[in-house]
Amino acid sequence: MSLVSMIETQVVERRKWMAEEDMLDGVALASLLPGPMAVNTVAYVGYRLRGGLGALVGATAVLLPTFIFMAVLTHFYFRYGSLPEVERVFSGILPAVAAIVLSVCVKMAGKNIKTPSAWAAFVGAVVVLFLVPKASRVYATFGLVAVYGIAGYLIWLISGKKTPDAAGGGTAAGAAALKRAMTPGRIVLCITLVLIVLLGLVPLPVKPDGYVSLMTTFGSMSLTLFGGGYVFIPMIQDVVVERYAWLTAREFIDGIALGQVTPGPILISAAFIGQKVAGVVGGLLSTIAIFAPPAALMVLMAGMLDQIKTSMAVQAVLKGIRIAVIGLIFRAFLNIFMLAWPAEGTDSLVSVIMVLAVSAGSFVALSKFKVDIIWVIPLSGIIGFIFG
Repeated sequence: MSLVSMIETQVVERRKWMAEEDMLDGVALASLLPGPMAVNTVAYVGYRLRGGLGALVGATAVLLPTFIFMAVLTHFYFRYGSLPEVERVFSGILPAVAAIVLSVCVKMAGKNIKTPSAWAAFVGAVVVLFLVPKASRVYATFGLVAVYGIAGYLIWLISGKKTPDAAGGGTAAGAAALKRAMTPGRIVLCITLVLIVLLGLVPLPVKPDGYVSLMTTFGSMSLTLFGGGYVFIPMIQDVVVERYAWLTAREFIDGIALGQVTPGPILISAAFIGQKVAGVVGGLLSTIAIFAPPAALMVLMAGMLDQIKTSMAVQAVLKGIRIAVIGLIFRAFLNIFMLAWPAEGTDSLVSVIMVLAVSAGSFVALSKFKVDIIWVIPLSGIIGFIFG
């Protein structure tokens, strides 16, 4: 939201390129769609100002500095990350990352889970994610998002407030406007986005650690990341750690930590993974794959903005999806916290106290005192270096 605020200041207040109402419409649309809100908003602004090329230039410009930061940090991490001193630093960063994920989960739960039935659905999602076999977690994640979205829609229908005819925008005029908005170019883009998802789910006869695998993996996941970049953590971890073994669990969480300390969205951690698998080119392709499909979807939906904003059916589906998303994020917190917990045979008392103190202190700093993440992670790394 800090980046969105800066965009609004430049585009609306200083340069007068857009009306404030148009900017707010873009932010509202970005909050409904998968992918990082800030990058999607930039794509929307670029599209409104200069069409498809404007969206491409805007998204590239906002991501390029972040990618360069991550490429440099990734190089040094894999060159020096095995040093004992560096490992001690990350032993402090790991519980801080767990606290960051938990703070996001708590904040989202406070806004979206308010009834006993919603809490029961949340607990059910967490239980399912822990009981499902590792080999099926990716499909379970997709399945949960789909099932909870459908459940949200069915509950909306059963409540009797609306009929199925209202789902397209509420009126025949809305349906007609939606049909007019679907130009041939937009239809092709819709088909392309569906194919991206299918390519990520269907095994391809290609090298499992090559460029094609990186792009299909990150491209398909990018279109399911409702709720922001933190959904990325459990979904991608199941693929890159459990299925393909591209990274160890510790390397994956370290990559998330580096994504936190670089400017820009946390999804830039895809560059870390891609660079480990296939060098700098792999990192670049992974970055494009994780950001481009949601930005393309944002551009596609910009032409249907009025119908999306007014559709109660869309809101009902997203209400169900958000509960599944919060369950995913909570599972990610538990996974990271368990990874941060000292292994047997270490100086357990000091290490346990450090993990508990760093995680609790980070959570309080983030949730109550609103301390910026950019301060929490370096300080936690210093604590880990001293006591790890």
